[in-house]
Amino acid sequence: MSILLLSTESMFFITEGTGGLFDFNATLPLMAIQFMLLNVGLTFIFYKPLLEVIERREAFIRSNLALTCFYQKKSDWLYSQSEEQLKIARVAAQSLIAQSEKEANDIATTEVKTCLARTQIILNRKEARLADRIYTALDNIESLRDRFGKLVEQKLLGKKIELDIWCKRRYE
Repeated sequence: MSILLLSTESMFFITEGTGGLFDFNATLPLMAIQFMLLNVGLTFIFYKPLLEVIERREAFIRSNLALTCFYQKKSDWLYSQSEEQLKIARVAAQSLIAQSEKEANDIATTEVKTCLARTQIILNRKEARLADRIYTALDNIESLRDRFGKLVEQKLLGKKIELDIWCKRRYE
């Protein structure tokens, strides 16, 4: 304590007289106490609040990372589920398309067969009508042939020929 009471001139001479790198006098413990007080003060004023903020930040990051991992796993699971559902939907759609094509082909085949049958019926009717007309025409030709044959015979024999009314109308 006596060192503190000394004047600055005497301290100048005291410190000047010693010549080492460190002087082990009363200032060294005072500096050590000041350093310790500074450390304690900084710890409570600066480091503890800073460490609390850092710890809260780390806890926030850890919780967000855990949440992110959870959502990543959930999104991967949802993606795999949607892929499976998409595969099932594709298979169902392909089978539905194949079934629709088969039904359309069946309907088209049925319609074509129906149209062919109707066409065949119409053709058969037309053929029958045509055959009837042909037979009628052949009968008419035969009767005309017979008439003309008689007319030619009468002409050759020198008889007077009178044409039928039907022949007159037709050949006049």
